[in-house]
Amino acid sequence: LEARLKISIPDLEENPSLARLRLVGPRGVRPWIGRETALEEEQEINRPVLEVDGLAPGLWTATVTTQDGRTYSGQVQAVVGATTPLELR
Repeated sequence: LEARLKISIPDLEENPSLARLRLVGPRGVRPWIGRETALEEEQEINRPVLEVDGLAPGLWTATVTTQDGRTYSGQVQAVVGATTPLELR
């Protein structure tokens, strides 16, 4: 029983930048497979919309930080079997 988030960062469409995404949910920080298969607490992203699946249902907080220092964050309640939108501003 998994949930999915569709995360959008509208400002990155107008002002693209490489960024880092951090997700914190009901079980803590969501780990990502990084370089050399090491687990990392953040995922590098380069697009304004992305989907993340395989998540536990519950409250999720997403934070995106760009290379030039901009930060976007938001929270949403993710539900089983659905794609929940989350817009970061």
